[in-house]
This record gives sequence, structure tokens and C-alpha cells, in this order.
Amino acid sequence: MIEKIHIAALRNSEFSQFINDVLSIVGKHTPAALQVEKQANQLRRVIKEADALFKVKTGFKGTEKLAELDQRRDKTITGITQIANGMTNHPKKAMAQHAETLYKHLKRYGGGAVARENYAAETAIIKSILKDWAAQADLKTAVKALGLEEWQTALESENNAFNEQYLLRNTEMSDASPDTLRTKRLEAAEAYINLQKHINARFILEDGAEPFGKAVKEVNALIGQYTNLLASRKGRSDAGEEEETEDVAMAQETTAAE
Repeated sequence: MIEKIHIAALRNSEFSQFINDVLSIVGKHTPAALQVEKQANQLRRVIKEADALFKVKTGFKGTEKLAELDQRRDKTITGITQIANGMTNHPKKAMAQHAETLYKHLKRYGGGAVARENYAAETAIIKSILKDWAAQADLKTAVKALGLEEWQTALESENNAFNEQYLLRNTEMSDASPDTLRTKRLEAAEAYINLQKHINARFILEDGAEPFGKAVKEVNALIGQYTNLLASRKGRSDAGEEEETEDVAMAQETTAAE
């Protein structure tokens, strides 16, 4: 008989690997010979769909580019704030006044802390700052007097580029929402259990004859490896050690096969 496994505790990458390993074992002993062609095909289809969602969820194509664009605009808004602050000490009174005007305006939006805001908030704040600079004469004059027009252009360009990338990533993320992942993983777990039940039934009816005997033995060996992994992780957690984090679509919800 195929043993039980605490499948709910497997992380997405582990869940995927486990299911695909089981399918490899079944394929090795031939689904037709094991009389589980329908069940194996169903599980293969579902895990393929789940794998696609797992990959989207854990590795959005635009994530690295998004971080790069965010860092660039962070440096620009921080640089502008530092320049304005420093220029408040300018020996020429007029220059110091322009700097004071601009610095006070930036402080109203958070000053250097703008770069520490979350993605959406920072985008909105920078847009508001730039809008004020374009509409308010004293700010427009201050930017020009302090020689910050090139910085202004760069900030606008970087913020717009970031926003475009952010919207693109959101489109990708919508295809891999937690609910979609949870549903697909549940479906994969159910398909696995169905396959497991059919193999167990045939194993009993055939009194452990081949190829059922070898297939069950190999699947159980695989389950043993994952059970040891889970036990080791639980031990580290009980000891207060920090675990590696990973998005798990439904780590506490898939109770099947336990």
C-alpha cells in the first residue's frame, strides 16, 4: 500500500517535485500496466497547470527590472532632496531662499523618506511632487535656479518607467492570484489521491504482484524522503531556528492524503 504523506506541509516547489517524481515512477512501470492511465493523465495535466502558476508566482518576469527602476528613482528623489537641503546654506541669499522653498515642499511629502514608501505610494507621491513643480511658479523658479531641471526630467522619466513596469507585473500577478494557486494545488492534491487510491486498490487485488509491488515500494521510498524533510523542518522550527521563506499557496489547507 502507498503510505500517507502530509502533503499540505510541502512548499510549492516541493509539492511540484513530489508529484512529478510520483508520475516518473508510474511512467517507469507503465500506466497501462498499472491500470491507471486515466488517473495519471489527469494528474499530469493538473500539475503542469499548477507548475505554470508556481513559476509565475515565484519568478515574475518583471520583478528584477522593477527593483532596478525603483532603485534609480529612489536615488534621484533622494539626491534632489539632499541638494535642496544643502543649498539652504548657500552664501547667496536668493539661492538659499529658493532652496528653502523647494526643501520645505519636499519635506511636506516626506523628504528623504519618500524613497522608503511602498511601490504604489512612492509612485503617487513623486507624481504629485512633479505636478506641483510644473504648476506652481515659485517651485518652477526654484528648480531652475538650483539647476535641477535635468534631475526633474530624470525623476519623471524613471517614475513613469517604473509605473509601466509595475502595471505589467500586476497583470502577471493577476494570473497567479492566491485563490487561483490554492484552487489548482487542491485540484492537483485530489488528482494525486485519486491515483494513489487506484494503485492501492490494484495492489490489494493483485496481492502485491508486479508491477504493483515495485511501483508501491518506490513511491513509498519517495514518501519517506519527503517525510524526513518535513520532520527535519519541524525540528528546526521547534528549536526556534528561522526557516527559509517561500510562497505556499495552501500550506495549511490541503488536508487530503494525510
